[in-house]
Amino acid sequence: MRELTKREKSLLGLVVATVVVVLLIKMGPAIGGVGLGGTLALKREQLQAAQDLVALAQITKQIDDKLRVQVGLQGGVISESLVQEIAKERDALENLNRARRASDLANLHPALEAKAGTVLAYKKGHGKFESLDALKSIQGPIFEGEPAEAVIRKRISNLAKKAGLKPQQLSVKALSSKKSEKLPIQAKQNLILYLYLNELETELKQLEKQREESEQKLAEAEQEVMNAIYDAWWSDDDVSDTHSDEKKNAEVEKESNEQLVKGKLGATGEESEIESKKTSTPHVSEKLADDSQTHVDSHRQFARVPEVIPSSLRIELIQFIQSNIKLQMEKVVDFKKGFIEDQIKVAEIPSKGGFLGIGSKAAETQVSLKEGGILLAKFEELINRYEDEIAYDSDGETEDALNYEQQLKVLAKYIGQIVDQKKKLRGWFAKVPSTHKPEIYIVEMNFKGDMGKVVKLIQSIESSTKWLFVRNFRMAADQKNRNKPTLGMTLSMVAKVL
Repeated sequence: MRELTKREKSLLGLVVATVVVVLLIKMGPAIGGVGLGGTLALKREQLQAAQDLVALAQITKQIDDKLRVQVGLQGGVISESLVQEIAKERDALENLNRARRASDLANLHPALEAKAGTVLAYKKGHGKFESLDALKSIQGPIFEGEPAEAVIRKRISNLAKKAGLKPQQLSVKALSSKKSEKLPIQAKQNLILYLYLNELETELKQLEKQREESEQKLAEAEQEVMNAIYDAWWSDDDVSDTHSDEKKNAEVEKESNEQLVKGKLGATGEESEIESKKTSTPHVSEKLADDSQTHVDSHRQFARVPEVIPSSLRIELIQFIQSNIKLQMEKVVDFKKGFIEDQIKVAEIPSKGGFLGIGSKAAETQVSLKEGGILLAKFEELINRYEDEIAYDSDGETEDALNYEQQLKVLAKYIGQIVDQKKKLRGWFAKVPSTHKPEIYIVEMNFKGDMGKVVKLIQSIESSTKWLFVRNFRMAADQKNRNKPTLGMTLSMVAKVL
């Protein structure tokens, strides 16, 4: 092989350089896109996480007040002494009703600025204050705008007073070291269950109200029929006409009762056929109720119990589910996966190719109620009782009013939806930090009294306030008065302010 000349070497170098430049120009955006795409993907993931946490905050707000009441973190935010101070101000009530911002309330009294959100929200929901005493009925976070030490001191003093004890000395000290505490996984699980129970409770109240209205309409319709019979009986018509009218009214009564029964026991269980014939245009109040229901449903995180199930069965079904979930949360009954999850079995059906695409079926998931499960047993009991006591025709013969297989299928689908929706919420809760830093205070109270009152105080602390609990109790004989010796007692407590 001959050696390349200088000219040929130069040309070859130029070609190589040109190829490299062309490749860099073509691949540059792709290479840069790797880094840019990774950054965009990270930003997109962070944005989605933030959106999920915002949605989670909106969801948990629905049950926030209930939980706060249960743990003692919700209560009156305006004390009687503060109301008395506000009353000293000139035109206090007029200024209170005119207030629209925190600064307006601060001008009325400095202590109201930190409570402005709660006060203004109350006024928006209830309208103008009729008197300053109405401020005492405002409920909100008890630590809002108040030093934690003052709130703790006031709570313990009130509990001691109710128990018949008078503290001689009461000290509240904050711990200097604020260690992070790990949030138990069970706490997140229970919060999901609280949310589900809250929606079930709302649904139950709606069904009970519908049942009450339906029963009232039925009673009114029956009374109208009886009134018509009495009017016909006491009419001035001749005897033959009277007999004819009696026969006609009896037929009307029989037909009406049949319609009432069928209307009451329809699939929705909400409106009788007689009422539906009276008008086809919904009343304004009914439309508003429907709009309100739509608004409520838009904030739901769990499916409603299917309406194809009769309302009387839905009511008992919801009560049964509520009862077992509460037992699960209180650890009275130990369900392996959880009450809801233990009630179904999931079968994965593989896909089928068919012949040349003909008869092919995609893979699917089939959900059914687990045999031997307590939910299936309860639902079968409800269906049998419904058919025995309710589903009957005009001759008293039992009808097959419910499609048994369909009822089981829709219930299994509903439970499957609840399981999936719980998984979705668990994914959101997984993004919530697992640690938190509560403010911890050590409280010591010295007092004198008999043991019965002390026991009453300790019971009040443990049962009424979940953020305050007893750590230690000491007592010693007081020898100052030898004729009448008494016991000096010291109660040590811990307060956790979340």
